Amino acid sequence: MAQKAATQDIIYLKNGSIIHGKITEEKEKEFVKIQVSATNELFFPMDEVKSITHHATVLAEDECPKKSIPIHYKSKGIYVNVFGSHGFGGGAHGDRWMTNTNVIVGYMFNRHIGVGIGTGSYWYHASGRLAPFYVEARGEFLKQKRCVPIYYGRLGYATVIGTSGITQELKAGLFWNLGIGYKEYTTRKHQWTYTVGLQSQATYQKWQEQNWGEPVRTYEGYITLKRIVWSWGIMF
Repeated sequence: MAQKAATQDIIYLKNGSIIHGKITEEKEKEFVKIQVSATNELFFPMDEVKSITHHATVLAEDECPKKSIPIHYKSKGIYVNVFGSHGFGGGAHGDRWMTNTNVIVGYMFNRHIGVGIGTGSYWYHASGRLAPFYVEARGEFLKQKRCVPIYYGRLGYATVIGTSGITQELKAGLFWNLGIGYKEYTTRKHQWTYTVGLQSQATYQKWQEQNWGEPVRTYEGYITLKRIVWSWGIMF
């Protein structure tokens, strides 16, 4: 069984050793004696002793105090947000799904408002890959606590990385994304973010389709790819 908290004397030697026990005799500049067990007493000349601590409190292993680590809140300064998203919605020729990764760098003026610039790689599974460049406004509201509600709005313009599926030609246009969610503060200098929102991407597309027994037909037109998106990420 572990012993409960007790007081001990501690001798720190110049050679780095640390001796715990009860000092039985001590003469300044001469020597010190310390009882380390019921049958063992040690003697040290004072020129070998670095320092002595009297009546130090020693806790048993089962009494070690729990350290309470405070939540690290950040309400002002530069922020970096890295996140991924998945979306579902409407589009041309069965294009329903979208996945992406993003990085945003900005500045929080206070808890409630911050601005930044961002970009990402957006894969509309049956249309192609786009890279929007946008400005962002974001913030949090209500009382500051570990989990707080947040909002964001993004507006920009996209460029084409490549096409997918039956799409032959793809041009990108206006991009916007609005959403809400919550931010989870941690004991370290980062936060987790979870959001859901509505996203719209304007495009011009040309693609080909062929029905059974019919010739190949080419279609083209301006198509808006709308998605309901949910995302998760990390902020610094």
